Amino acid sequence: MENTKMNQADTCPRNEKGIGFFERYLTVWVGLCIVAGISLTHR
Repeated sequence: MENTKMNQADTCPRNEKGIGFFERYLTVWVGLCIVAGISLTHR
């Protein structure tokens, strides 16, 4: 059997342009969605 080791570059390509901005602020988006959801349900 061959030793097929997968590294980060093979599994998650970073060449896509728009994904870097989204991934960089992912925790901010999640936090904003949580706050928005809570504020919408407490009306």
